[in-house]
Amino acid sequence: MIKASIPNADVKRCERVEDEVAWRAFAAYRRSLRERGNVRTLAAQTISAPVTDALLDYNAKATIDSRVNEMWLFHGTSEDAARGIAKQNFKMPSSAGNFGKGAYFAELASKSNSYASVVGSNGPDPSVAGCKVMLLCRVLLGNVHVVTSNNSQSDAEKYVFSSDGTVNGKVDSVLGQMGSSAPREFLVYKIDQIYPEYILYYKA
Repeated sequence: MIKASIPNADVKRCERVEDEVAWRAFAAYRRSLRERGNVRTLAAQTISAPVTDALLDYNAKATIDSRVNEMWLFHGTSEDAARGIAKQNFKMPSSAGNFGKGAYFAELASKSNSYASVVGSNGPDPSVAGCKVMLLCRVLLGNVHVVTSNNSQSDAEKYVFSSDGTVNGKVDSVLGQMGSSAPREFLVYKIDQIYPEYILYYKA
């Protein structure tokens, strides 16, 4: 999946995260989207599926629920942050990116690569020194609102939340794209929409 957009990547290690608390929260949120009954598939929303979806084999696809637009997406980070996320899941950022204060994910590893940090040589495991770190996460997109460079970008979360701060139930995530040729970014705003499933160590 990494090599699809970073052909020269050399994946050195892939660690699976197994966190029962985070998984139960994720599964409960997924169930709530199913029960809500108004989630449309990406095709019905005229949104093309993330590139990662086409890279999954049958067994992997069988574990995700396309009815609520559950997808695997990349998130570039540092080793310390990845370890922290694996133990306590994501924390919503206090500062805004291009499309607001959500948790950002990408369908292309090459996009997340720009946010991935190199593991130093003084870490506890010398075998991954010099590697970059990326997470492969399950993300529940639900109903998606598309934001482009021609729309208001800095506060895209306003499409997800009502004035009282609760999720409005009409929009669950945002797809942001700075231009027609720019990589797409997917944003969610609830921790339970994310399950960080794999920590990837690679060189590129």
